[in-house]
Amino acid sequence: MLNNDWMNNWAARRSAFMEKCTGFREELLRACQAPETAIDNLLSDCVRRHADTAFGREYGFKHINTVEDYVRAVPIHQYDDLEPWINRVIAGEKKVLTVDEPYMMLKTSGTTGPSKAIPHTAFWRYQHRGPAIYALWGTYGKFFPQIFDHPHATIDFLWERETPGNFLGSFPHQGISNREISLGGNDFTPLWYDAPWHDFTGDDSGFMERIYLRIRHFIGKDLRAIVCIQPNRLLMIADMLAKQGEQLIADVHNGTLWGKTLFAPDPGLAAALEKLAERDGALLPKSVWPNLDLIVCWKSKVLNLYLEEVPALYPDTAIIPLLTGATEAIISCPVDLHPTAGVLAMNQGIYEFVPQDDDDPKPITPDTATLFYDQLTEKQAYSVVLTQANGLYRYAIGDIYRVEEYDQGIPRLTFVRRQGIYSSFNGEKLVESQVMDAFQAAVETLGLPSGLWACCPVWGHPPYYTFIVETTPEWPAHRLGRLAAEIDRQLGQHNSNYGERIAHSRLAPAAVSTIAKGTFQKHWDARVAQGASAPQLKHYFCQKNDTLLAELGAITTIGRVSAT
Repeated sequence: MLNNDWMNNWAARRSAFMEKCTGFREELLRACQAPETAIDNLLSDCVRRHADTAFGREYGFKHINTVEDYVRAVPIHQYDDLEPWINRVIAGEKKVLTVDEPYMMLKTSGTTGPSKAIPHTAFWRYQHRGPAIYALWGTYGKFFPQIFDHPHATIDFLWERETPGNFLGSFPHQGISNREISLGGNDFTPLWYDAPWHDFTGDDSGFMERIYLRIRHFIGKDLRAIVCIQPNRLLMIADMLAKQGEQLIADVHNGTLWGKTLFAPDPGLAAALEKLAERDGALLPKSVWPNLDLIVCWKSKVLNLYLEEVPALYPDTAIIPLLTGATEAIISCPVDLHPTAGVLAMNQGIYEFVPQDDDDPKPITPDTATLFYDQLTEKQAYSVVLTQANGLYRYAIGDIYRVEEYDQGIPRLTFVRRQGIYSSFNGEKLVESQVMDAFQAAVETLGLPSGLWACCPVWGHPPYYTFIVETTPEWPAHRLGRLAAEIDRQLGQHNSNYGERIAHSRLAPAAVSTIAKGTFQKHWDARVAQGASAPQLKHYFCQKNDTLLAELGAITTIGRVSAT
C-alpha cells in the first residue's frame, strides 16, 4: 500500500506554507510600491555582488553605482554573446559570471533554436526565484484558500520529480520544471513535495502515464484546483477520463494502479463513477470533481485555441493566469484576479524594454536604446531585456510582451509571442501574430469553426505556405474549399508585403491541407514517446520549415483541399 506519511501534521505544515506564501506576496507588493528601492537592491544582488568575476571585471562592475551606470557599461547580449562565458563555467572555471558556482544548467525549450544552457545558482533560487513562486501561490491562496484545505485539494503540474539524465560537464542539464530535490529554505517547496503522485514507479513511465497517475490519486477526492503550465494539459485530463474511464473504474474497484495493489479497493466509488459515465456518456472532469473552483495556466494569444475548449469541459471554474517568464527569468506575476495579466515582478530583476512593431520588426543590437518600467505606453508591445541574479546581464530574452495597463505605476504585462518567429522567403517578413490573426479572421469570415492548425513554409518555385488544419467531417466542403484564398486575402491585409509578393508571383498562393481532429495530439504523444521533454514540448502555429508536414504524413493521411 502507499505510504501516506506525507499527510501527517497537515494543518501545521499548511500554516507554515501559507505564512511563507503570504509573506513573499507582500514582499513583491512592497517592491511594486517602492520600485526605485527594489531596483537598487537588485543592482546589489545582480551586479555589485559579482564585481569579482571575470565578467564583472570585464565590464567594470565595481564602478557601477546606478542603473544608468550599468546601462552605459554593459552592452545588450544575445545568448550567442553569453555562450562563451557559459562554456567557461561548464569547463570548470570558477567565478566567471557569478561569484557562486551554479549547481545545475537549466535547459530551455529551444523555441527559436537549439536548447540553451542557463546557469542556475542556489543564491538565485533562495533570494529570487523561490520567493517569486511562493508569492504566486500566495495570490492563489488569498483568493481561493480552499485549494489548501486538505492534501488532495490541488493537482500541481508545474514540476516533476526527476533524477537528472543529462550533464554538461559536471552540471546536471534539466528543464526548469524537472526537479530532483528541494534546496530547502526559501527554495519553493510545495506542501505536496513528498506526495505519492510524484512517485512514477519506474523509469519507463511516460508523460501520459504520469497524468493517469495523478488522476488515479485524485479520483473521488474533493479537488478544488488544477495548476499547470500549458492548457492542453487540461484537455488531456478530460480526454483520458473519457477514453480510459473503464480502466480507471476497474482500478478504483480493485485498488490497483498498473496492475499493482496500491490503494484500498473502493467498490462504492467505482459504482458511483459508473453511474456518472452512464449519465454523461463518459467520465467528465466537472462530474468527477464537482467542486473544482480554480484552474491556473498560461493565458496568452498563442494558446487561445486550447483555452477556448476549456470552459465547456470545466464549466463554472475560474481560469486565471500563471506567472509569465521563461527558464531564464520571471517577468510578471499575478497579484489579483486579473484574467490575463500579472504585474512586472519588480523584485526579480532589472527590466528594460524595446518597442516592437509587427509591421516593421527590428533586431536588437548591443547598443539599442531601451526604456524602463515607467516609460512604457499602454497597449504597446515590447521586447524584454533583463538582468537577473543568475549571471544573465542585459540579456535580450527574445520574448515580446504587451503593456495592458498601469497599476499604481507598475505595468501589467501579457505575453504576446517570441521575437523572431517569422518567415520571409522573399521579404514578406511574416510574424506569428499576423499569421494567427489572418487565419482566425479567415475562418470567422467563412463561418468555419476554430480548431488547431499550423503554418509551414514550403520551398518551391515559387515558395508558398501550407496551412495544416484539423477538421471534422462536419466542416462544409464548399467553405473549406475557399479557405486558402481567404487566408491569402487576410494575410495581405495584415501584411502588405505578402500581398505584393503574391501579386508578382514571388510567392505562390497558400495551400490548405487537412488532418483529422486529434492528430496534433497524436503527433505530440509520439514525440514524447521518443524521449522529448513533455513540459517543454509546445504547439507552434508558425513552423520554421516543412518538417512537421513530413512527420504528420508518417502517422496519418493528409488531405489537400482544392479550391471551390
